[in-house]
Amino acid sequence: MCANLQASIRVTLPWNPDTRTIHIDAAHDTYTATLAVRAVLLELGYSQPPRGALCWCGQFLDVAAAVRRGPAWTSEVTRYGA
Repeated sequence: MCANLQASIRVTLPWNPDTRTIHIDAAHDTYTATLAVRAVLLELGYSQPPRGALCWCGQFLDVAAAVRRGPAWTSEVTRYGA
């Protein structure tokens, strides 16, 4: 799988090309997060199957695992004291 999925507390840009990461709002359930990931991939020009989210390499993305993992604790969280 080429794309990384990351649940985030605040999503300002859903796609980070430097890290190949699609950021998902941590408040989304699996269904809504899958729709969001599909939308990002469609905007990048990658067609999607009727169900699930397909990476540009051909593998299905495990959106449910990213939602279950939850947001990563980053320096942003530490800096603002969340």
